[in-house]
Amino acid sequence: MFLMSREENMTYREIALRCGIGEKAVERHIHLTLKFLKKNLLLFILFSMLPE
Repeated sequence: MFLMSREENMTYREIALRCGIGEKAVERHIHLTLKFLKKNLLLFILFSMLPE
């Protein structure tokens, strides 16, 4: 859903119709995904800088 929103520029309504769920469910899912990404972005950056 998050990728549909960001990469395909779909609205919550379009995503909801495609997935067969409500718009509020789509909105919540995307909200939780953004929250997760913001919380873990620093960790991802730090670990990606570690030598192999």
